[in-house]
Amino acid sequence: MVVSALVEHLSQHQLVGVQHGSADLNSPALLQRIRSARPYLLLVALGNPAHELRLTRNIDATGCTPGNTLGG
Repeated sequence: MVVSALVEHLSQHQLVGVQHGSADLNSPALLQRIRSARPYLLLVALGNPAHELRLTRNIDATGCTPGNTLGG
């Protein structure tokens, strides 16, 4: 639902990946997939404070800046 809303409202941008929050978000394989996709912006929506912690811990490993959190 969130992904389809993002795609609809931000149609001028290309969505390069989606990962459900139940996955191991500290996984080297996931961080490599993000790096390989070469996103300009990384959005994390896990609920507060989980998304802030995950973004802060992993943003450098993704090769992506900037990053932002969504939701509360």
